[in-house]
Amino acid sequence: MSKKNRAIEISFVVIAIVAVWNLQLNNLALDIAAGLGFKEDSFGQEVVVGIFVPMVVGAIAVVAQYFYRHVGWRLTAKSNNCQGSWVYVLIAQAGTEEFPIAGWFKLTQDAVEMKIDDARAYYIEPDDLLFRGDWTSDTIWLRGKELGIVFAMRAEGIGKEPIPSQYSGFIQLRPRIADRRATPIWTGHFHDLGDRTGVHGPIAAKRLRKAPRGDLEGVLDEHVDELRTVALRIMGRAGTRQAPAAVPPGPRPPEVAES
Repeated sequence: MSKKNRAIEISFVVIAIVAVWNLQLNNLALDIAAGLGFKEDSFGQEVVVGIFVPMVVGAIAVVAQYFYRHVGWRLTAKSNNCQGSWVYVLIAQAGTEEFPIAGWFKLTQDAVEMKIDDARAYYIEPDDLLFRGDWTSDTIWLRGKELGIVFAMRAEGIGKEPIPSQYSGFIQLRPRIADRRATPIWTGHFHDLGDRTGVHGPIAAKRLRKAPRGDLEGVLDEHVDELRTVALRIMGRAGTRQAPAAVPPGPRPPEVAES
């Protein structure tokens, strides 16, 4: 969490405590003690007041902090909320070969952290999406309008994925400045890491306005051509899924595309 968001969170908690304190907690505690049969200025009354007031203040602080981290932070002017379901297309370049990959991911976010526990990648075939593998990310950051994702890919869908089939990579995205759509497209680049260093390419992604029910593969198919065209334009080209298919990766040292 940034220092600015931390200051806002602390202020939010303090305001909540002050607001509750104005409800005259001491008087309420005295009423509770009297209801329990303790006389005024008795030891029992002091115990009830001494326990009740701190307990309520602590509970309010916890609830206020939870509310801010999970709900309230989105109301701030610069909350940069990226939470939700995303779809993407990237053009993987591995040496002289290249081929398109499509996928989706579900990004969860609060005031403290961002992560992706559910994501999937597909090879884009001329008339279909062919399952490639799953990936996750626990390292995500948002600086200004730049979204960075370090992912862990587990390719397991088809036999043309050479060893190693588990590896890491990096995605960098920014919203297109000139994009005035209701759901703007984010563009950037990805880079594989480790043994796949050198595999890279452009990526285009879109955060869906509404979280769809069930599997995202059907929803992804509706956006593949649009996102692939944008990714190709980054390379100075244009085309859709119906364009001539890219050369698929054959057996070779572990330099394959990313998700």
